[in-house]
Amino acid sequence: MMKKLSSWGLRTAWTISTALFVATTATSQKSAGRIEEETAGNNLSVPVVWSDRVALTLRGSPDELPVLLGDWWYWWGINPGDDTPLSCPPDPDDITRCDDGVPGRATGPRPGANHPGNEVFQAFLQKDEFNVWQAWNDYAQGPVLVDWVDWGDNLEARNWNLRSQVRTEVVLLEDLRTNDSVHGGWEPAGTPIQYTMLHTSGWGATEMHGLAVMAGVPQVGLGEEATVYSHSVRFVIQKMNIRRDDPRTEHLYWGGDAGWVEPAATAARLIEPPIYDGRVWQSGDGPGFYKAEINIKGRVIYGYTWNVRDMNQGAGDYRLTFALEQGPLAVRKNTFFHEDVTAIVPFGDEESTDGPKVGGGGGGGGSGGGQGGAPVGARPKIDYKHQLTYIDVRITASGR
Repeated sequence: MMKKLSSWGLRTAWTISTALFVATTATSQKSAGRIEEETAGNNLSVPVVWSDRVALTLRGSPDELPVLLGDWWYWWGINPGDDTPLSCPPDPDDITRCDDGVPGRATGPRPGANHPGNEVFQAFLQKDEFNVWQAWNDYAQGPVLVDWVDWGDNLEARNWNLRSQVRTEVVLLEDLRTNDSVHGGWEPAGTPIQYTMLHTSGWGATEMHGLAVMAGVPQVGLGEEATVYSHSVRFVIQKMNIRRDDPRTEHLYWGGDAGWVEPAATAARLIEPPIYDGRVWQSGDGPGFYKAEINIKGRVIYGYTWNVRDMNQGAGDYRLTFALEQGPLAVRKNTFFHEDVTAIVPFGDEESTDGPKVGGGGGGGGSGGGQGGAPVGARPKIDYKHQLTYIDVRITASGR
C-alpha cells in the first residue's frame, strides 16, 4: 500500500527541511560547470487517477519531499492588464534583487517593490533536473465515471485558418469530494496531495511554471479534483461538407473504425473520412502520435498539435472527436462517460493554476492558455451512447 502523508505532516517536515537550502539555492544553481539536462520532463503537480491501470512515467515519488535544488524565479502576482506574471529571476550577484542581466553587477529592483501589498514567492521551475516533486496518484479499484470533460478554451474562443497550428487539448476530471457509487463508479481513497503552481513567464511554447515556495515551505494542499488517464482513447479529425449549424449534422452517426458517417441513403456527402486517426495505445515518440502528457502546469492532459497547413481538405468546419474505445485486450477499458455524471466544463470556467490570489490580480487561462472573451460558436458535446465527446471547429481561408 502506498504511504499517504497528510498536508499538515508535509508542511511540518518542509518547514524544517527546506529552510536550510532556499537561501543557498540561487548561488549553487549557477555554479561553474553545471550542465542543465534539457530532456528533464515536467513534474506532476495535480492528482491523477490511472483509470485503466496503465500509468505514465513520473518524476520523483508521492511519498518523498520535493527536491528543490534547481533554478527558480521570484513571483508576486499577475498583471491585471494583460494577465502577464509579475516575476523575475534572481540576480546571481545579489539574489535579493531581480537579475539585471549584467555580470558582476546587481542593480535590478527588489522583487515586488512596486506592489508592496503582494506576497513574494519563489517558483521552482519545471523541466529542471534538480527540481523534483510528485502529486498524489493511484490506480482505480473500480470503474471510473468521468465527472468533467474540459476541451481547451482556444477551440471555443476563436476560428482558425488554413495556416494555423491548432493545439487540441482535452482533460478528463474526477471530483474527489463526491460519491458516484450510486451509478457504479469508484471514488479514490487516500490524501490527494496537490502542489501550487505559479506562471513565471512566456505563453504557449515558451510558457514556464514553477512550484510555489513561501519562506522555505512548498505550498501544498488537498486537491478538489484529479485528472483521469485512460489508455483506451482515440482522437479523430474529419472535414464536414456542411456547416456545423446545418440541421443535417443530426444525420451523422458514429461508425466505429470509420469515424462519423451518414446513412447510405443520403444524397450528399456530409462528411469526409478521417484525415487524422490516432489511438493512445498505439502512440510512440514524435509529434504525429496521439498521447497524454504532463503539461507545464503539472496536469495530465491529452494533446495534439494539428498543423492545418499540412493536413486539411480546404476551408470549412472540422469535427474533432475524442472517443473512449477498447484498446489492446491486455488493457481493460475502465473509463466511462455517464449521462447522470459526466458534463462539459463551461467555457472559461477552468480552474486557474496561476497561483495564489494576491493584490497584483488573478486569472489566467485554463487548458486553452490565456484565451479570453466569449466563444465564437464551437461547442463541445458528449455522445453517451457511443462514449465520445466532439467539437466542430471552423477553419477559414484567411485570418478572419
